[in-house]
Amino acid sequence: MYSSTKSFSNLYASIVHMQEHQSLEELQANQIINHAMKNGPDHKLNRLLEDQILNGVKGFNIENMGMKHEIFNDKVLMNLKRERATLQDINSIIIDTALQFSRNPDQIELNEEKLKSSLNTIKNLHCERSLKIDLIRNMKEGVLTFVPEEQRNDIERVIISKQREIERTATQSNKVVLESKIPNSFNPR
Repeated sequence: MYSSTKSFSNLYASIVHMQEHQSLEELQANQIINHAMKNGPDHKLNRLLEDQILNGVKGFNIENMGMKHEIFNDKVLMNLKRERATLQDINSIIIDTALQFSRNPDQIELNEEKLKSSLNTIKNLHCERSLKIDLIRNMKEGVLTFVPEEQRNDIERVIISKQREIERTATQSNKVVLESKIPNSFNPR
């Protein structure tokens, strides 16, 4: 039995795995139910799993695609809701940062701290690099609208350096070193 099950799809896979290799006993079923109840706030999935395990302890139906699809669809919907909420939060951070510059144009240090904090929040998002760059561009457009001309270059420099930092970290983490297993037989003579 997999004791380190973290997601409901993994939980389902571990149940199927146990059914394929050994019988799913009542004790194991209860352990899985308890694990499902402790892990995650999604009670609908917990109830689905609980019902499936209790009603099918002896003959767990591996071919039950409806159950599998319902679990995966619920997970996809949860992830979409979470992403949408995160994007709304980020958009509100961008707007707050721009408003900070519009309300207090003379408080340079405070504005720069708010900007750096917002840029770090965007940098630490778990999303594609292109989305992060788009969010930083939106931040740049929103903030530079309210920045006095004499501060514009400094603020733009801060934003661009953070954008380049994101691009650098993304390319460094995606580097793959390919090594040839074929010996080099090139002889120039």
